[in-house]
Amino acid sequence: MKKFYILVFTILAISISSCSNNIPTNDHGKIMVLSLSSDGHYVISTDMSRHVVLWDLKQHTHKIIGSKINIYSAYFIKNTNNFMYQDDTNNEVIIRNTDNKIIKKLQPGFPTYGQVITSDLKTYFASDKNFNIFKINNNTKSKLFGYYCPPDLPKPLPKMDANSIYGCMSFGGAGKLFNLTLANQNNLLIGSSYGYALAWNTKNGKMIRQVQKNIGQTFATISPDNRYIISGGQGAKLIQIDLKNINNITKLNPLYNPATKQDFNKEITYWLPKGDRPNNWIGRTTTIKFIDDNHYLVIFNMGSAFMQGGFHYAGLFKLGKKKAIKYLNLLAPNKPDQPYPTTQDYDRDQAIDTSPTAHILVMAQAHNNGILVYKYNPKSQTLKQIWAPIIKTPWWHIW
Repeated sequence: MKKFYILVFTILAISISSCSNNIPTNDHGKIMVLSLSSDGHYVISTDMSRHVVLWDLKQHTHKIIGSKINIYSAYFIKNTNNFMYQDDTNNEVIIRNTDNKIIKKLQPGFPTYGQVITSDLKTYFASDKNFNIFKINNNTKSKLFGYYCPPDLPKPLPKMDANSIYGCMSFGGAGKLFNLTLANQNNLLIGSSYGYALAWNTKNGKMIRQVQKNIGQTFATISPDNRYIISGGQGAKLIQIDLKNINNITKLNPLYNPATKQDFNKEITYWLPKGDRPNNWIGRTTTIKFIDDNHYLVIFNMGSAFMQGGFHYAGLFKLGKKKAIKYLNLLAPNKPDQPYPTTQDYDRDQAIDTSPTAHILVMAQAHNNGILVYKYNPKSQTLKQIWAPIIKTPWWHIW
């Protein structure tokens, strides 16, 4: 009998070891980055298991495009059927179309922590892990932006050039990507660092705006008409930056609850919202995305330990207005066992995207390899969850 148990244990140990070292092709970790096509038809995602997956939102299907992929590299190229990702073994960036045909390859020479490319595929921008940004145009690589962290910061700090800032918050320290957003016309590049909102002219690489009004991990995006940058961060601060008027920076009020016509409690509270609207609120911004030409969603941060009793709402704001119009529930009604949206991790702020023309919001799921797809109705200003697929991990790999 003793020999029998030894034999069983040995077989089990071998099978466990085999499962641990050889990840099945359909085993996936949480999505770290996703990007939505401009027409709202497709999503490309990269996840913790180093897979890249193409999701068809109309046909409700998904397809594994590749493995051993940089988990931070998914990007759908604006106004095209092309997307890109980075091979994690040689740093090669691969551009494909939705028919899975390779369109182009390029080599930035480093693992990217945020990348975009213009619609004509001629100008590429990417950040390295230290928040330095590089530009590749006609196979010529140049440094667009420097993020310097000397071992001993002199006091007072010497003046930096226009395309550099001091700081010692790399990707690991800041807990987020250096998110990069291209304007629809491909003429402006928007990014955010630790407290900064930044904007560059894509043709000459010149920085045109550098605003430090936020606190901690910061997210910034640009309006569809290229006029405004909306920026929010770890603190309860939200600002609107007018790119046509250098002095026009408007402070917004993310604390205002239009349902009660009062501000939320400014203290960090974790109580379950009552009824169909929130009463308490966490003031840290995870991401900001436009849902139509004049309205944007502010997605707030919720710690994973409080997901079940947390704040799963997106604030709906209108350009030119300082307060939220309403708060939209990100949880589907009457579904107690539904997946939660990824609102708790700053390093997954790029796992949320929108199509302002198709009025689609897509978010990665908090604890699964899956996505949550929402349709926004601009007339009723409501949000409806329409798809929540999950790529499940095989039972034999839970060991």
